[in-house]
Amino acid sequence: MVTSTRLAVGQVVRYPEPPNQEPEYLDGYRNFFNLTAAPGLPRLIMNRGIDHPAATSAPEGKRRSVILLRSNPLQAGSAKTPWHDVIALERRKVVYYGDHRADTAGPLGSTRGNAALLRAAEAHTSNEAAVRRLAVPLLIFRSVEVKGQPKGYLEFCGLGTIDSVTAIQQEDPRNRTSFSNYVFNISLLDLSFEGGCLDWRWLNARRDPDSTLEETHSFAPRAWLSWVGAQKTTNTSEKKDAGASVRSPDWAWDELILACALVYRNNWREIKRNDPRAAELSNLLQKLPIHPLESRGKDFRNVNSIQRKTANIVTAHPNYRGAATKGGRATQEVVKAFLANPDKMLAAADKLIELIKSEDSDIRAALATPNPDEEETSAREGRILERLHRYRERNRSLRAEKIKSVLASDGKLVCEVCRFDFTKFYGTHGDGYIEVHHVVPLHEAGESETKLSDLALLCANCHRMSHRRLEATGTWPTPEHLRALIR
Repeated sequence: MVTSTRLAVGQVVRYPEPPNQEPEYLDGYRNFFNLTAAPGLPRLIMNRGIDHPAATSAPEGKRRSVILLRSNPLQAGSAKTPWHDVIALERRKVVYYGDHRADTAGPLGSTRGNAALLRAAEAHTSNEAAVRRLAVPLLIFRSVEVKGQPKGYLEFCGLGTIDSVTAIQQEDPRNRTSFSNYVFNISLLDLSFEGGCLDWRWLNARRDPDSTLEETHSFAPRAWLSWVGAQKTTNTSEKKDAGASVRSPDWAWDELILACALVYRNNWREIKRNDPRAAELSNLLQKLPIHPLESRGKDFRNVNSIQRKTANIVTAHPNYRGAATKGGRATQEVVKAFLANPDKMLAAADKLIELIKSEDSDIRAALATPNPDEEETSAREGRILERLHRYRERNRSLRAEKIKSVLASDGKLVCEVCRFDFTKFYGTHGDGYIEVHHVVPLHEAGESETKLSDLALLCANCHRMSHRRLEATGTWPTPEHLRALIR
């Protein structure tokens, strides 16, 4: 059973030979064939440097679902791989060489891989959005050595688009003769909104002959949708003017927590734009997966905006005697929250920073996935910590262990708040059903180990109420709070 469909940039997957869909993990690494499996669709294979499944007969016509690029730096410069691909993740740039070799019989561009990439480049480099809309995504992987094993492990490097194609001359390392090939210059799209992850359901939807292109967009990364519909231009001044027209969104509660924590620790003084802490906070807010990329203006959370917002926070302090600034109600509320309970709010800020910097692909995916009711239920510790809280509640092994423990001691599953019994009410249809709530405070969420005593069994109604914050405190009610509220 597949429990996660997300693949993080930098994540290493196991590529077993022969291909095997089970188990989900091999040697502690995600099984590539388990991740990419889809009912009714053929297995994805990545045995060549450039590989792709057959075109899909979709409702709008033939559609190429994906091209998989596999770079092998472990064999670079050999007769099999007489080139050195360049993958610069920090700059999101890739230089990838085609599959024409010295012993290739056909003309340049006739090999399977080069032919596919040349067709893809026509759409990728088009100035027309209608053409780019039909472009095929490129997924880049590279072979890595794990525990001395040079085969069977691939690192995911990202989702790319072709910027340019150049015909070049290369040298055969065996006999030093030259031969022609193509080099593809590729840009990697920014997946930070999705926590640096790609949802594989997007690729499976693109491979599904019953899915329209528009339907596949529900799983597509925002950066891909933005690139597909963006107005391309080579005029620098036009780009600048277009970017200037986008107004950055208002500060979210999580962002205000981080800014206010900085002000609190600076003795309630603003952070100047030339202060290294302003640059550090700016970098953190750029990575925070709350605001869509298309909603961010060119000045989004830069050091100037950091100084302005921290000045707003300073003037919202009740002891400030200078001229007030227009920081907004949320700014005033975050100051009140820090004054009322500084230890809790500082702990929440520290946990936020830890999560934003996390390299754990599952955590990053959880933080990038909104909860449908989070606008109503978000507590004072912030939206991101709530997302992690919900992610922890979905931990199947913990849920099963908690239920097993309760059944062993009590013999039945009932809500710890209202005593609702699903089996008693629904008969056999309700057997074994109950929801699990993680009662640890939000700012402590994400601890390495969860005790069974941290979990509560609740019915659906009480679980929903446990995620509805109390107006007086802005925090979630505990089961004890809810029991006191029942009339």
